[in-house]
Amino acid sequence: MGGPTNPHCFGRVDDADGNTSDIFGVTDSWQDTDCVVQGNCQEPTGAVKVGLIYVNPEGPLNDPNDLNSGQNPDPEKSAVEIREVFGRMGMNDSETASLIAGGHAFGKCHGAGVMTSGFEGPWTTTPSQWTNQFLTGMLDEEWEQVATSSGSAVQWQTKDRTSILAGTMRLTADLALVNDDAHLALAKHWVCDQQKLDIAFAASWKKLAESGGGWLPVEDRRCEPESKATGQQTDAQKNFHSVCATTTTDESQEASTATKFCLSFLAVALTPFSLGVHASNIVFG
Repeated sequence: MGGPTNPHCFGRVDDADGNTSDIFGVTDSWQDTDCVVQGNCQEPTGAVKVGLIYVNPEGPLNDPNDLNSGQNPDPEKSAVEIREVFGRMGMNDSETASLIAGGHAFGKCHGAGVMTSGFEGPWTTTPSQWTNQFLTGMLDEEWEQVATSSGSAVQWQTKDRTSILAGTMRLTADLALVNDDAHLALAKHWVCDQQKLDIAFAASWKKLAESGGGWLPVEDRRCEPESKATGQQTDAQKNFHSVCATTTTDESQEASTATKFCLSFLAVALTPFSLGVHASNIVFG
């Protein structure tokens, strides 16, 4: 499929009977965990809902104190929840966004007619190939809410039903990446240079896969050689997307402003000396 990877280490010891995972609970007995409101679980629970891995992709609860209030398909509010939940795993914004963008470069929800989560459809037009279309599609298209074919959830489709992406879909938690300033800046950065997304995803995936305890001593682990790294090649389409001109201009302006500030500060600091004032005569405070 061509996705970027870094070499991994192996050597985690399996738990004898799995009882150390009891703290995570099961969906039908979520009340037996430390979670107070199913769908808005707080630390030490890792996900917002017992039975999910991270966040609810349809968005946070409408009422954070009412498990029966339904989901709020608001990408901005989903972004807040994503940052908090991935932060529980020690992931920063770049690691979080790259895991979502890289993880959804492949695959679909959830296969031909198989309705488990309630969501249905691929993220890209080439779901078995590593591309940047997951991100470019969110920048190039307007997306509108639509009920899933089962009627059990809300997902998003392109407003332009003649678009080449008309057969793809997005989740509320996907669109969070372009409805949050920090995540949007990262998305534009990676659209303009896919190599940087490749590098970020390979690193964050390795961190996700290898985090946690239960490891053998370092000398007893089996680690792949550095030569096993895949992808992360120079982007032949670097800065090709229309958003890149704006991004480059913004970055240049920011750099110019920062340089001017530093020079102005330096000029102020050196003014007493240019006037012949000896350093020992300057009193601060």
